[in-house]
Amino acid sequence: MTSIIETAVITTDLAKPIPECCICLDLIDVNANMVTTECGHSFHCSCLMKNTAYNGFGCPYCRKM
Repeated sequence: MTSIIETAVITTDLAKPIPECCICLDLIDVNANMVTTECGHSFHCSCLMKNTAYNGFGCPYCRKM
């Protein structure tokens, strides 16, 4: 079984928007831990871990497994 969580590559390119966590809706600091699911949604690592503990291991945004 493969994991839906991949470590995101964070760049400081000012042309790219700063991602927003789909769970807490806060901006994700480029120096903080961030994970991106296979479907491309970004979350704070702690937000995603708390969510998957209660709601299963699908993407909390689009519910893809």
